Amino acid sequence: MSGLAKIVTLKQRADPESGALEEDVYAWAEGEGAGVWGCLQPTGYSDSRDQLPARAWGEVPERAMVMYTRPTEEITAGMGVCVDTSAAESCDYRVTGVERWPGHKRAYLAWIPENRRG
Repeated sequence: MSGLAKIVTLKQRADPESGALEEDVYAWAEGEGAGVWGCLQPTGYSDSRDQLPARAWGEVPERAMVMYTRPTEEITAGMGVCVDTSAAESCDYRVTGVERWPGHKRAYLAWIPENRRG
């Protein structure tokens, strides 16, 4: 498996009752989050026809990634991930789904535009 191996920060989504959430804005719970090891890979759409379904759902294929982690990492859909931002900043990716395998977990990440980061 090739890709960029690095430590990323995972954060829980803010509690809707806290008032931190606005419509179409991703806000994260207070604190630095948890650092986890991940191997990041672009999703790799092969041609423009493959991009049509993703674009229809509002995804930006150039910004979607798959992250492989240890099977023991606590990662769930809805969490935020700081890939290209520091742990003190708002997350630049969100987890859209997680698959569990015997030797690893595979998390699907979607990029969050800067104007939707809380």
